[in-house]
Amino acid sequence: MICLAKDKFLRHVQRDSLASLLHAAELARPGCRLNLLTYNAMGDEASRQVAADLAVWRPDVAFHCAESLDAAAEHVYRVTRAVAEADYKKTTARSFVAVELQSKEAQKKRVQLERLLGRFEVPTDGSKAALMHMLLAAGASAEEAYAVGSKYGSLLGLLEAVERNGASATKAEVAHLPRPASTALVGEAAAEKVVQLVAPG
Repeated sequence: MICLAKDKFLRHVQRDSLASLLHAAELARPGCRLNLLTYNAMGDEASRQVAADLAVWRPDVAFHCAESLDAAAEHVYRVTRAVAEADYKKTTARSFVAVELQSKEAQKKRVQLERLLGRFEVPTDGSKAALMHMLLAAGASAEEAYAVGSKYGSLLGLLEAVERNGASATKAEVAHLPRPASTALVGEAAAEKVVQLVAPG
């Protein structure tokens, strides 16, 4: 990230519309996405035109003009935090909940679910398996998680069911799902946990 005070930003604008600044940044950090930050610098036509040109011709440059120095500092904080969380957010749903499933209390359920996934040939890296693992982390049993995952296919599928039918109707539908290789149903208590996953409150 390049942070420029108003006067320095305006000098670069007047010199060559930021061209030399961007070129130097690309040489220093090849392959990195550039974040350019200034504050209170959009008072003249040249600056506004540069901002428009960046949006059209340089979408690879993230340009932000804060209203004040305090707002600029807040922006730096938020971008830094987003960079720090990026790898975490890129992880799949399954690897995310895997942390929740490492406790001794959860290991038995995890083993049970893995057996069900293998028995019914569910891809262990698919969205269905990811939903099942998320349900385990939310407190469902292996059989309950498998029944819901088989019905809705993914977290998106479950969310769409709630949006389409409403939380109450989806909860009733989940409660009446049969558990695998059993005549027992998922039940209302487990259905409450399932719907809470996508419709809390």
